[in-house]
Amino acid sequence: MLKLGEVQKLKIAREVPFGVYLTEDGQEGGSGRDSGEEKNSRSGRSSRQDSVDGRRAAFSGEGSRDGRRGRFSGEESRDVRRGRFSGEESRDVRRGRISGEESRDYRKGRFSRDGHDDRFSEGGSHNDRFSGGRDMEENRPEEVLLPRKQVPENAAVGDEVEVFLYRDSNDRMIATVNKPLIRLHEVALLTVKETAKIGAFLDMGLERDLLLPFREQLYPLEEGDKALVTMYIDKSGRLAATTRVYHYLKAGSPYEKDDEVEGLLYEVSEKFGAFVAVDYRYSGLIPAKDFSHEAKPGDLVAARVVAVKEDGRLDLSLRKKAWLQMDDDSEAILALMKDRGGFLPFTDKADPELIRDTCHMSKNAFKRAVGHLMKQGLVRIEPSQIVCVESK
Repeated sequence: MLKLGEVQKLKIAREVPFGVYLTEDGQEGGSGRDSGEEKNSRSGRSSRQDSVDGRRAAFSGEGSRDGRRGRFSGEESRDVRRGRFSGEESRDVRRGRISGEESRDYRKGRFSRDGHDDRFSEGGSHNDRFSGGRDMEENRPEEVLLPRKQVPENAAVGDEVEVFLYRDSNDRMIATVNKPLIRLHEVALLTVKETAKIGAFLDMGLERDLLLPFREQLYPLEEGDKALVTMYIDKSGRLAATTRVYHYLKAGSPYEKDDEVEGLLYEVSEKFGAFVAVDYRYSGLIPAKDFSHEAKPGDLVAARVVAVKEDGRLDLSLRKKAWLQMDDDSEAILALMKDRGGFLPFTDKADPELIRDTCHMSKNAFKRAVGHLMKQGLVRIEPSQIVCVESK
């Protein structure tokens, strides 16, 4: 099975002027009209000429009620209606339209009267064209094109090639030997190349960029920004990106309690806290009770591991151990008081939310820091405020 968004090893099944068609090992690629006739003759079905005659009978009213409706009767089995007959009966046959010779490309003047594309060599049917859009996949679902400029030098039919499968600008599945910066369901840090009305386009190392829709952005992005994303297949069958990476991050990290780590804060939840992708790959969380909104989604943060959960996920803190953090907190409070005219309009008995919103630390941390400053003689607590003491 050809897997969109993944790297696979496929074999060269056949060569065409604009590249080679690849297939999985053990599948027969065929080569145009002859391969279709050989398959059908081996299975006891009619030849291509019989199919043409059958279609004429069906459209002239000589067939059954199905014939009058544009379907096949008699020798034209269900396989014919499904386009299995000889490779030239497309989806249009099932819909009661003329097949092969009268295809969309024929109506546009791309094909000659016998249904062949004059650009290709003798024996190639219209299935060999690359400009046929979705028909290429519908008629040969087991094959994918590797464009000529991507074909390794001296490669031949039967050789194995490692390729990545994605969709080109016309939504056709296509192969490339270039290595992408991200694969399906992987997490990677990609650069925003440009933004548009539908979202941001990310550089994934290929000729085509990866779309990150606005609805999948947990924080705003601009050109040049780095976005931590995972790749998925959207409802239309295209590759797309999302910043909702929680379920794709790994749980088993090499870190232990009290280790210092770095990561990207990618989502904030009032209920759970701040989610961090440690090393862009491991799942970490700053619990809500320990998060004072001192960082925002998209920020790189340095944190300390406070616990390793049973499932391997990390609980983090942006703060050092209490006795180490106290000095930093004291300096932060003193600087804040000086910026506010030398005082704070509340004491260490204030509401925890007020302290958190003003000083970006917990009430316990605030009380430790204020006590430390009082011992140093730098502040004093009054009934409704904390005041700086002028140093001598």
